[in-house]
Amino acid sequence: MHLTQRAGMADVLDRRHLRGHRITAISATPLQVGQRTRAPHKQLRDRSQPPRNRSGLFPRLLTHGIDELGIGHYLEHMFDYVITHHQISRQGLMPRLQDMNTRHAVIQSPLGELTVVAEDDALTGLYFQHHWYRPAHDTLGPKVDAESDELLAEAQAQLTDYLAGDRTDFDLPITLHGDEAKHRVWRLLTTIPYGETETYGELAATLGDGTTAQEVGQAVGRNPLSIVVPCHRVVGKNGQLTGYAGGVKRKQFLLELEEPSEVKAARLF
Repeated sequence: MHLTQRAGMADVLDRRHLRGHRITAISATPLQVGQRTRAPHKQLRDRSQPPRNRSGLFPRLLTHGIDELGIGHYLEHMFDYVITHHQISRQGLMPRLQDMNTRHAVIQSPLGELTVVAEDDALTGLYFQHHWYRPAHDTLGPKVDAESDELLAEAQAQLTDYLAGDRTDFDLPITLHGDEAKHRVWRLLTTIPYGETETYGELAATLGDGTTAQEVGQAVGRNPLSIVVPCHRVVGKNGQLTGYAGGVKRKQFLLELEEPSEVKAARLF
């Protein structure tokens, strides 16, 4: 009877279909896979050592006569699988993270420093200084000069034009990270026209799925791409300036920037 190659020892000894077969212990020369002798627990941690050079893994007096190759052959090659599987399970996600080209640039603006984050060919974040929900710095990727990066340079140019009153919308590729509930709210934010506002309650009513005004406010506050996704256009009941992740003063600046000229003129008198 032959055993399945690469099976573990516990699996071999516990298989029901092997009951009745004898596993014979002999006192001959101990089974050796290599020439060096080291403690089993050290061998299992030393992943850089080739499997065939790992000695001391098998206890003395262990062998069997079920087939002509012997259990030593299967146990030796069992580690070929186990080690490969261990490396995949521990490091399997790392290549994807390493392949993602995440970087950020710091842009000077009338609102202070703006940290603009990009992943591959899309913007993923825009944060103010002292932003409420600013992500950990080590998740932003390396800092680069915006002028040296085509996407970040374009973002800087469009933000500069917008903050100078020369642009009313953005033409930039974006990717937002969040759950579906947040995405539904963020999509609504992009539909609010320049120079107009909506309340949290109005957005909740538009969703029509039972989402409350408070839940809308929580999603708005978690918008990772300020200004470009215009969460500053959401106000409280009766137009009150409620909280803003970048600070109420910045929210007021942005709303006044977008005010129609006739409204601005009326405020002067």
